[in-house]
Amino acid sequence: MYRRKKFIKLSCCFALLISSFVWLTSIDISQSKTTRYPKFNPPLNGTEILLEADLAESKLQRRGIWALDPKTGKVRFLIPKGTRPIWSPKRNYFAYQEHNNLRIVDRKGNIQGSFCSTHTNGQLVGWGHDEKWIIYIASFPSSLFLPTNPNETYREFQTIYFIYWNPLKLLLKEGGLLNLIEWFSMHPLHHAGNPSISPDGKQIAFEVFKYALGAGKFYSKIFVADLMEREGKGNMYLWVNNIRRLTQLPEEIMEINPRWSPDGNQIAFEIVIPQEGNLVTHIVNHDGSGLRGLKLYREEIKITTHKGSYRSKEELLAIEDKLVTENYLNRSLKVLGWLSNNRIVVAELECRLTRYLDYSFAGLRGVWVIDLEQKHPPILLVTTGPGSISEQGRFLCLSKNRLMLTGMVDDFLISLDFYEIPEGYDKDNLRVIHKHKSIAKQLPHYSLIPDRSLVVYWMNW
Repeated sequence: MYRRKKFIKLSCCFALLISSFVWLTSIDISQSKTTRYPKFNPPLNGTEILLEADLAESKLQRRGIWALDPKTGKVRFLIPKGTRPIWSPKRNYFAYQEHNNLRIVDRKGNIQGSFCSTHTNGQLVGWGHDEKWIIYIASFPSSLFLPTNPNETYREFQTIYFIYWNPLKLLLKEGGLLNLIEWFSMHPLHHAGNPSISPDGKQIAFEVFKYALGAGKFYSKIFVADLMEREGKGNMYLWVNNIRRLTQLPEEIMEINPRWSPDGNQIAFEIVIPQEGNLVTHIVNHDGSGLRGLKLYREEIKITTHKGSYRSKEELLAIEDKLVTENYLNRSLKVLGWLSNNRIVVAELECRLTRYLDYSFAGLRGVWVIDLEQKHPPILLVTTGPGSISEQGRFLCLSKNRLMLTGMVDDFLISLDFYEIPEGYDKDNLRVIHKHKSIAKQLPHYSLIPDRSLVVYWMNW
């Protein structure tokens, strides 16, 4: 009897000790969240430009996530050590990275989701069409190349992961990946990247490429696949089925940067001719048919003004129903985004591709708005001269019917210019000089100078 009472007392003490530890731990976690992730005061409203930045020439070490108000130019510090912030589709939340961790916060600054990745080289790249999938790129060890002796290492390929988020639960969970082994069983070390999910969430377009250290990306082709949500073991998964090539372009032509149209019927992308090094924008139907290319060329045309007529050599932009492999002066045309199902915005750049096929908007020469139905001439929206602040800008952002152009010197954000994009029939703001060119003449526009000097590494709007 005595031993039984003693056992009960010890059991009660042990249970009390465990409950106290859990309670204290929860307090500590709550306090650490409050300390490390203070509430945003005032809350964000969803229109801010998110930056990964640092104070210029400061000893405060304020590297992290900042918010810039596009109406006032004021910037404020949000999250220390955060990187790559990306707004969700409805702008109720944004996702970001902190070392190997993915986090989701709402507009008040409350942490709504967290995921600790086992990948040291993983990278957040975006959201799905709704607010429950996070798209993440990381390496994956190939089971076909397991080490056979202690001196060997795993061979890995980069692929696309889907991270599932339930707003009612704090922890994010892995919800599948894109496995190319079945398609490339004879040559399995192909990488997947640069994904774009269709507006209905049922398909994904992505790059498949080979990679060599020191040489960079090569043999890049765009593939599409079907996505299907499934539930298993209490978690949601995205299954990838029916992987297939988007086009049948020749092997020597590289395809990069797929972007779905708002209705999901078309995909815009760029081709790269390795010998030339320039990008050329193309549009194709989602089934691979109807390939069209955007062509820059120069022609002498007659221009009529209220003062009379004269002849001038003008740079024009046309849509050709075929593969286009070169442009005037080897200029590059880079997809910025879709305005509608038949309007697309592209940036005209000087060729400054690196061997890794990354790019910046340095060398910007202009921004074009193209009506793919060709009811209205292409609009030359913004032009920049050599050496100008805008020409050296690193970021171009598109938000609904507005374009933001940054002015930068090296990594320093100097100014921001915002332009309202006119419709093709807006005769008051456009001057038509040719069926393949109109010029914005009274473009609604305003400029901002941020109230603090920032070094900017990433921007999302």
